[in-house]
Amino acid sequence: MIQKPLGKMLVEDGYINNYQLSEALIKQRATPGSKLGDILVQLGHLSSESLNEVLRNQAEIAKRIASKNEPLNKPEDQEKALAIQNKELSALIRLLIKKRLIGIDEYFKELKEE
Repeated sequence: MIQKPLGKMLVEDGYINNYQLSEALIKQRATPGSKLGDILVQLGHLSSESLNEVLRNQAEIAKRIASKNEPLNKPEDQEKALAIQNKELSALIRLLIKKRLIGIDEYFKELKEE
């Protein structure tokens, strides 16, 4: 079983919306090594307390999965999770552009600033 990415958990639990997640993911791509939760807090979309609560819940879920002796870090599972996350990010970016919340030029400008 693959654990849900933090961003997806935050949206599903109502802490942030998809637009806020997209904004943070774009900033995360522009700053390698940065953590999604930290970016959301910096942007003012999430409080530190809420982030810590969700991270604790995420850790508890990981412990339950591990207690079932399911391997958490198989390379193929990591690749699947990354592919899903990239597919979701691409869909979000296409939607943001389609809804004219960001322009294609603005998106490419963000990518170049990496």
